[in-house]
Amino acid sequence: MAMRGDLGELIFKDDLTKLYNRRYLANLFKSKAFTEGSISVSFLMLDIDNFKALNDTFGHQKGDELLIKLGELYRRLTDGKNRIVIRYGGDEFLFVLIGSNKEESFEFGKKLIDTFKEQFLNDSKYTDINLGISLGLATYPEDAKNSSSLISLADKAMYSAKKLGHNNIIAFGDVLQGQAHKLLCLQRLQDDSIIARENELKMLLETISSFKSPENRKWFIIIEGTDGAGKTTLLTAAKNRIKDSYIIYRKCQPFDVQIAYGLIRELLLQLLSDDQFKSVVNKELNEKQKNALGKIVPEIIKPSPKYILSKFELFDVLLTVLRKCFMQKQVIFMIDNGHFVDEPSYSVLREFVQIVENKPVVIITSNYNEGATIPHFITFKTSIVEYTEKIITEPLSEDAVTAFTTALLGGYEIDEEIMDLVFQMSVGIPLVIITLLKELLASDFIRFENSKWITSDKFEDKGLKLLKDRVYNFVGNIDETSRVVLNSASVIGEKVEFELLKGTLNRQDERITEGQIISAVDELIKENLLKTEEPFVIDNVEFTSKIIQKTVYESISDDQKKTIHNTVAEVQEERFKDNPEKVLEQLYYHYAKAGNTPKADAYSEQIKARFIESFDEGELVKYVQWKIGTAKAKIQEFNHNLDDDSLNQVLEFTRNLLSCIKFLRIYPGESSIVLETLFKTYKFLQFILESSKGFTIALEGEKLRINKFLYDPDKFDNRHMELFDFLKKKKIQSLTFLTTVGQKEFEGFTNAMLNDIEATFIEENYWENIIEKAKINSVGVVTYSYVSKEKTFDKSGDLIIELVKSFNGLLVISKVYPPTSNTVQDRTKAFIDAFKSVAGNSRECSISSSDGDILFNGKLISRGKLAGSTKDVEGLFERFGLNSIVFKSELNYADVESFLNLMEKTKRNSPEQIQKELENFKTDTITLERKEILRKIISAEEVIQLSPVERLKIFLSKSDE
Repeated sequence: MAMRGDLGELIFKDDLTKLYNRRYLANLFKSKAFTEGSISVSFLMLDIDNFKALNDTFGHQKGDELLIKLGELYRRLTDGKNRIVIRYGGDEFLFVLIGSNKEESFEFGKKLIDTFKEQFLNDSKYTDINLGISLGLATYPEDAKNSSSLISLADKAMYSAKKLGHNNIIAFGDVLQGQAHKLLCLQRLQDDSIIARENELKMLLETISSFKSPENRKWFIIIEGTDGAGKTTLLTAAKNRIKDSYIIYRKCQPFDVQIAYGLIRELLLQLLSDDQFKSVVNKELNEKQKNALGKIVPEIIKPSPKYILSKFELFDVLLTVLRKCFMQKQVIFMIDNGHFVDEPSYSVLREFVQIVENKPVVIITSNYNEGATIPHFITFKTSIVEYTEKIITEPLSEDAVTAFTTALLGGYEIDEEIMDLVFQMSVGIPLVIITLLKELLASDFIRFENSKWITSDKFEDKGLKLLKDRVYNFVGNIDETSRVVLNSASVIGEKVEFELLKGTLNRQDERITEGQIISAVDELIKENLLKTEEPFVIDNVEFTSKIIQKTVYESISDDQKKTIHNTVAEVQEERFKDNPEKVLEQLYYHYAKAGNTPKADAYSEQIKARFIESFDEGELVKYVQWKIGTAKAKIQEFNHNLDDDSLNQVLEFTRNLLSCIKFLRIYPGESSIVLETLFKTYKFLQFILESSKGFTIALEGEKLRINKFLYDPDKFDNRHMELFDFLKKKKIQSLTFLTTVGQKEFEGFTNAMLNDIEATFIEENYWENIIEKAKINSVGVVTYSYVSKEKTFDKSGDLIIELVKSFNGLLVISKVYPPTSNTVQDRTKAFIDAFKSVAGNSRECSISSSDGDILFNGKLISRGKLAGSTKDVEGLFERFGLNSIVFKSELNYADVESFLNLMEKTKRNSPEQIQKELENFKTDTITLERKEILRKIISAEEVIQLSPVERLKIFLSKSDE
């Protein structure tokens, strides 16, 4: 209705919000829209929940500020003609929607809720008092025949919405039909604001806040748990609550692990889309550096063939860009599915957090099982342990399941039989609870009656079998076409491009039309199996959860899987025939899964070539050494003479260093005496580094040179001679410790010093190679002999570690998949390859268990190096009563498969049955030994009175205690 000048403003506008008032509403009722029944009109009554608490807590001025902001927001969402908003009174607003039916008006009400959340629930002062809105909907003429009745009914519906909790909408017809609770609960199950992880969320937000402290040395948060444990929801909830940091979110996919710098590329694309960060590139980088960056993000910078950079220079440019960006603003990286991140990207992150001044926070979620099968992810976690806080999303307790379920069902009482079912079937996994409740509601197994959720006749009559089948299989009641669509989608992956899905289905069966596919996808979306980012747009769809995708995939027969994988690969091959680089990883993955070895090998070689071009194994270590070379030169420029206190620390440092290395030859690396000495030595080193930017101790004739100054032997008693002898024996000229050296790294360096050199001359870079393999980045070693008659460096130590890890991975995978599956076959091949690389010319090798430790050919392997990989190996030995497994050099796939079949066969057997199966187990290349312990590590107390030489002899020869 048109207003006339200032008079209209005074009569028909609310003074505070400048919205129309009730006078305008009364005048509106006289219009044709309300006197003729030919047009639909809906009323939406909106009330602010907990508005009184806002006034009481912050004062009426803050309440008025909120009303003014709401007035501005609602004015933007309405056009003043067909959609009109009125301040009805106090904190109530009435929306008049002329020409809108109930469904359209309901969608507009949901939009009001979403907009309110987006605009106001990110502000802590509003979230602290649990602010929200409730809406009631009534429509003319179906609900009432006059305007006053319509307002009354909308008001009743609004109060029903309030009873269900904040940010809900109810239509009056639903209130009468008793379906409102069901519909709103189904709506609430799509809402990630109820996360069942309030304690973990609080811990996560507090941890992020503490990371901003300049004293803090922890920059990584790792969130681990099983599928459906709520990791992604936890991350999303944190993202919505963090206001003062720039957040970059990336959900990684299985393909990402094969793309060198894939994660860094995605992070840079997001960063550099912001003009503030993009200016860094233009101002801070030279043309050569920009060209290097263009290789990673060609969409932003077009690379020129004019410049050629080494891999180290590329690595350095990536670090430079990230560091320069972080000087502008605090950034938080959120990496979902972190076990799918490629190794080069983790190398950059690991180095980056140690050089940037304005520390980032890197939050990584990871699935327990999948993360345990990716070696470089395990290595990454181990290498950052001192910089990491860990949050574990354990299954919910019974009380937490009850609280979560009650919240999802609107806060009302729930029948005990329903709660028993939810707890037993969900095993405390939030995503399973949500899926189960969707199924209970959608199938009418439960109903709302007298303010309580109770079981329906369907629940009692049909029992739980159908329900269980549908919950765990997710595909119980869909038609054949939908099933075919769903199967193909699950093979493509968690996210599905519609064009790829359509091409795959058409190639399988030309009779399937695009219309049928669209209808099937729509049906699957209704079934909550698939979802889209935007309603009614299906260019890209995705599974509502990874669990559903995996469950559907595992329900397909092996032959059918291979067929679909091969078809997907052929379709992608055809679509990208002019630019296959874009989908190399997908082509390799699908052809490998299809068993199409020639095609898979061909694409594997292309991936490998591209991967090697941009990154090779151990590149981070080489890069750091490349940078340390410069750092060493700079250290030599420091004319800083250590004061007396620091010199005394040097004395104690050298004494403890030598003692520590001696102890390591006698005691296990995890013994208390070694750990205590290591800790003391590291503390002395840190004291020295506080007064100097770097610490170099070197041989200079018969004197020691510390930084650039020579010191007489008298300064160090006669201990310096022992240090002289040690360094000379190791062919070391000098040791340099940088201020960035960490305790774990120092322990690695100490272990590296155990290497014995028997040759008169050693090869060039001998020690550099050793500290590289030990992943020591902040300790430099300069040798004084560079001529070698024959190569003495032995790689078998690290290969043994990889072999045991590979064996562990095989054990884990074989628990989930049958021995004949592609997954186990791939893992078996990897294990055999690892074994061949270790065995070399040896006739056989054995993996043994001794008092919780793992031995390889009788040699103890450090638990620290193996991280958590000993768990399944130890479990296997304990279950079968084995002492060791011996693999002969002729090891083949058939014998490993027999071994896995034995494990599968005896999974539920009694000890007696296991004993019988073991006796019948025969292969040519695997021997299972069930003797007593071959070797025990004797305790320190037994040998405390013995000389070091005697201790060493006992340690090496003691057996069968």
